Amino acid sequence: MVAPEFHEQALQETENFVKDPQPISGEYLNYRWDGQECWIHWILQGIVDDQGRVVEIQASGRDITPLKQAEAEIRRLNEELEQRVIERTAQLEAANKELEAFAYSVSHDLRAPLRAIDGYTRILVEDYEPVLDTEGKRSVPSFAPIPSAWAS
Repeated sequence: MVAPEFHEQALQETENFVKDPQPISGEYLNYRWDGQECWIHWILQGIVDDQGRVVEIQASGRDITPLKQAEAEIRRLNEELEQRVIERTAQLEAANKELEAFAYSVSHDLRAPLRAIDGYTRILVEDYEPVLDTEGKRSVPSFAPIPSAWAS
């Protein structure tokens, strides 16, 4: 028995079939004799006489309940996956914000010590220029200014 929510659709398709007996098919929620729901894929085909009138209707139905259950499970899993992706994306965005804040903090905290190192390096280069050998001059960090006397 076709479920009430499909009665109108089934009736309309049957009326259209009687007017134009082209084979039709459809999926309808039905109820078994024991009251359990089941999905049936119906195919209707008409046998017509010489005047084109439908004299016989052949119908066949196949229980596609397992297919519909599998489709529902796939939809449920897809929705669950989408929700997990949303949650994971939010977690990753939060982690990125934390990393950005940490990088900014580290960058800010290292500026003063690096300026001090740069200053001491400049003092060493200026004060000990005469005693540095070639290897010592080559080892001077790139952020320290090279005295003009070394350019030659």
